[in-house]
Amino acid sequence: MSVLGFLPLLSRILFRKSHPWAAGPAFSYAPNIYQKVCHNGGWIQESGSQNRQNDQQDTSSSCLGKIIMGDTSVTDASSAVGVDSFLSSAVKDLFVTAISACRASNNPGFAQRVVIRDPDGSIGLDFTKMAKMLRGDLPNMISSDIDEISGSFNNPASKYSSFGYFKRLHSIIGPLVREVFHCAKNTSAAIIAPRLIWTERADVLVEAFDLCCSPLPDKVSVLLALQTTTCAVERALGNVIVSAGAGSIPFLLKDILGHPVLLEVFGEVPITLLTALMGPPSSLNLRNLAWHGFLSPEDIVPEWVVFIVIVLSSIRPFADLCSLGSEILQPRSSLQYKADMYPQHFQLYMNGLDMRSLGEDLFRAFQTAPVPVQSKPVWTRIAEEMVSNKSSWTALQLLLPQFETILRIVFARVNKQEFRVLTAEILAVNVGSEENGIRSVLGDKYLIFLLDLLIYPKGPRIRHRISHGEVDEQHCPIYLINAVIVAVIGVLAKVSSHEQSSSLDRIIQHYEPQFHPVDELRRKYQSFLSSLRTLEAWPTIAGYSRSIRTEEAFSAAFCAVDNGAGSSWFAMLGNTLRDCPFESLYRPASECPVTKLIHSIIDNADLSVVNIGEFLRIRHSTYVKDGSIPRQSESNYLSLIQLLPPLIQAWMETFLQTLWLFQRVQREPDHPEMARFLTWLRKTLQVWQNVGKLSASYRNDWPKVLSWLARLSPPPTRQFAQVRPLPGGHHVVRE
Repeated sequence: MSVLGFLPLLSRILFRKSHPWAAGPAFSYAPNIYQKVCHNGGWIQESGSQNRQNDQQDTSSSCLGKIIMGDTSVTDASSAVGVDSFLSSAVKDLFVTAISACRASNNPGFAQRVVIRDPDGSIGLDFTKMAKMLRGDLPNMISSDIDEISGSFNNPASKYSSFGYFKRLHSIIGPLVREVFHCAKNTSAAIIAPRLIWTERADVLVEAFDLCCSPLPDKVSVLLALQTTTCAVERALGNVIVSAGAGSIPFLLKDILGHPVLLEVFGEVPITLLTALMGPPSSLNLRNLAWHGFLSPEDIVPEWVVFIVIVLSSIRPFADLCSLGSEILQPRSSLQYKADMYPQHFQLYMNGLDMRSLGEDLFRAFQTAPVPVQSKPVWTRIAEEMVSNKSSWTALQLLLPQFETILRIVFARVNKQEFRVLTAEILAVNVGSEENGIRSVLGDKYLIFLLDLLIYPKGPRIRHRISHGEVDEQHCPIYLINAVIVAVIGVLAKVSSHEQSSSLDRIIQHYEPQFHPVDELRRKYQSFLSSLRTLEAWPTIAGYSRSIRTEEAFSAAFCAVDNGAGSSWFAMLGNTLRDCPFESLYRPASECPVTKLIHSIIDNADLSVVNIGEFLRIRHSTYVKDGSIPRQSESNYLSLIQLLPPLIQAWMETFLQTLWLFQRVQREPDHPEMARFLTWLRKTLQVWQNVGKLSASYRNDWPKVLSWLARLSPPPTRQFAQVRPLPGGHHVVRE
């Protein structure tokens, strides 16, 4: 079937105004199902659980507003939001217990017997002695129930997953935390640094230790120290698991702490202590609460940061081996972002932004934005870091959790579900049967920018990767830092009375999506078309061949795909691709298999173009160099050129057919012929996989290439039956 017949059909489908999808959402939302953007490629995954909007009752609809404005008159204990923080009542109660225990003066003897003071002035913990003491204070808790304490916390029936267990544990280890902090103030960080080498983040941990041991540590700096310490711990523990050859690293820190390798290497006590501070949600859960923006500077104490560092440095046999240069540990290198992750013009623009001006814009923006009063010192510190050009990295680390908090607040407000500020699915597609109001507040362009920057797997995922210790300061490009700041300023301007800089808004309004599979598919079509254009411009071999048959055949190959109007098919395909919408925002999961198959088809078809172009280039350069063409070589060359018309026809048809089918599926994700579409795509993929292999330079099996091309067929849908030929080879769609 000629490719000409597909253009009118594709145009009809793309631009027919009677379809509601052309002006509205790409699909309808199912009631009582909440959908979210997954890490599975950015597709919308329907969850089997019901929307949680009815699980809690909003007992105080104005509570969130009062917290933001600093009103401390909210006293309703049943409210899901605390008075002075975003911690639930159960978590807040645990924090109060833990802080009180580490600042009380009871039971000093227990703590003093466990703390080790070395002659060089360093301190540590005697885990063996501590285990014996804890067995006396907590019968059966470490000896017989260690699997439940240090293992997986996924079992909801486990009594050790309760807040009660961790409250009891913190009431016992609290004096130890206090004693360690007291001794640490007289300890030089340089002394304990060698015992932290095994973490590969010794510099970060030493800096946090020094800061928290200072006489009057700044509360915002303590929050930053907690963030950097917890992500360093997670990275270090993951390195130990990898070095032991124990397979993949668990995704969650609580599961990393429960890994049997860590229990074997470190022992029971240090794992129990770290779990009490950074374990499951029923523990202090410091890493998650800090990096997701639930903690304010008033919620934490420096004692916890110092205690974590001392626990890590006290794992003596392991730490001493690493400090002596042992190869027992094979740490993972920090992630390095690809230089071409974003287009060059985007990087140049972001790199050219002035940090001082951005800091001033940010300071003005958060003054009228819904920033909780207890978080304003953090925002002020961020702006100061930027305006003074002290450290954009520090500003970014503090900014990411605060930005997430702002998005949660906006989500809770616009959807009138303020109790969900604790657990909101910020970028969920819908809330119950209603569309997520955050989309109407921010607009699609800002959502696309945020999803690319923070969520999609092939994007930078900068919050995730920094918070899990995958990226350090040396490997985070300034243009990404500036991109986050631009996004934050834009969102703050959307939800406040601040007027954003037109230049900053313009960069987002003109931003082209990059990292959703749909956007990647669009670029693959463009690459495929570019490869085809290289064949169109291929030089002839006039003057070198024994006859003019070769040159004539080569020219005829391109005449065969001319539309008779004097314009090239390549230009027409480019125009068609340019006019096709590629919707990537909140796409349904049913599109995923179709898009993946088309990805593979275009990849393999493009490979065949590259293979044949390479073969032509080699042959052509050989003939030019030798000044003549051997008869047998000319025959093979002529065979390939005579194959070009059906090949070019197949390339064009595959380009248009898959593009047509993709647009059809985007319009109707639940198309009744979806199963037949997938079958056709798999058969088409098989053809191009074989053509790609057979056209490789070491094969050049042209007869088999032709036999495979003969297996191509149009998509199995009735619309293609409406395409009929006209005299002269032209095709139209029957109305």
